[in-house]
Amino acid sequence: MVEDSPGPLLAKVEPLSDALAPVSELMSEAVDLAAKSRSASTLRVYQTQWQRFEAWGRARGMEVLPAEPGTLVLYLTERHRKVGVSSLGQALAAIAHRHRERGLPDATHDPAVRRVYDGICRERRGDKLKQATPLLLEHLRDLSRVCNIRDRALLVLGWTLARRRSELVQFDLSDVTEEDEGLKVVVRWSKTDQLGEGETLGAPSTDDPLTCPVRTLRAWLEERGVEPGPLFTSVRGRRLSGEDVSRVMRRAIKRAGYDPDFIEKFSAHSLRSGFATTAAKNKKDAFAIAKQGSWKSLNTVRRYVRDAELFENNAAKGLK
Repeated sequence: MVEDSPGPLLAKVEPLSDALAPVSELMSEAVDLAAKSRSASTLRVYQTQWQRFEAWGRARGMEVLPAEPGTLVLYLTERHRKVGVSSLGQALAAIAHRHRERGLPDATHDPAVRRVYDGICRERRGDKLKQATPLLLEHLRDLSRVCNIRDRALLVLGWTLARRRSELVQFDLSDVTEEDEGLKVVVRWSKTDQLGEGETLGAPSTDDPLTCPVRTLRAWLEERGVEPGPLFTSVRGRRLSGEDVSRVMRRAIKRAGYDPDFIEKFSAHSLRSGFATTAAKNKKDAFAIAKQGSWKSLNTVRRYVRDAELFENNAAKGLK
């Protein structure tokens, strides 16, 4: 039988009544906790995408909060001429997020909006094939030769750990410990670990000083110092951003003397894909590759393996 009277229940918590936190304090903490439900980098992307949509609507005299399905259809139709599918997906996520935060109806899941978005995806289905060229170990060695001490350590550690640029710049000095066999690195957050459960990875030392994570990091720390804080900083001591990693990549590739057409094929993601491809060429286990790069799907890793073995196991090779 269900007890209708709250008396017995209240009696159990009565001793705590004097210690209850003020409502305003609880609300403030709730706001802080809610803000942590998205990473800082995700919120920055949402803010940028929302501001772009808001400016577009304002220029056309359209209401954007709440946004009507027809408004989103027009925005997607115009915007897809200038950006890729991934950027459009970010825009829809940002718009949906802003509406949810305001308690307003979310039109991003309206059937008309989804049909237009799906149509764009189908039309641009070749975009997924235009992936960044992997930065292989020989490329990393070339870049390392022309980099300054900080950039060398940044690229070598990012490559060895197969990190996204947003993850690489989040490392603090306290996250890295030198062991006998290499570096032990604590990854507190990644794109596939939004709740920050964390994991610990290894960056083994190598005989090549140009691509050894231990030697390159030691050299950087001699210049940086050992004060707590961000592992990779600017000359003014601020934490590097993801865009800084891209700039470091572009600058190093140009200095290494690669052909301009070849340079255009690289991006910061080339560090990650380059590690996976190189590991696959060296017959490393797919599960080990997936662990190092925090890939949740083995299908992604198998794609790098297939690329690495494109000619080695080709059925047409050596035919007579």
